[in-house]
Amino acid sequence: MLKNYVAAMLFLLCLVPAAHAKDLSALQTAAEIARQEMESAQADYNAAAQQAAASQKSVEEAQQRLTLDRQKADQSKKKYQEAKARYDRAQNTLDNAWKK
Repeated sequence: MLKNYVAAMLFLLCLVPAAHAKDLSALQTAAEIARQEMESAQADYNAAAQQAAASQKSVEEAQQRLTLDRQKADQSKKKYQEAKARYDRAQNTLDNAWKK
């Protein structure tokens, strides 16, 4: 679409020597088309930049949650290992008492 507008604008610019009055109107039309295309492209850019910022924020929040989840998993693993060690000691003590 942009290529078509640019091609039309270039074509219109080439007509400058032909008829000055017609050329002014054509040039105004080409300039207006170019302005509209620029505004549309700027709106697209603004929307994409805003979406990228939102995505970046979401990724950062997910990374923070991941860090907290990993810390919680490490703490839970340590707690499990300590509880398992206590259980193994208690079970060994009980087994030894039954053997005697």
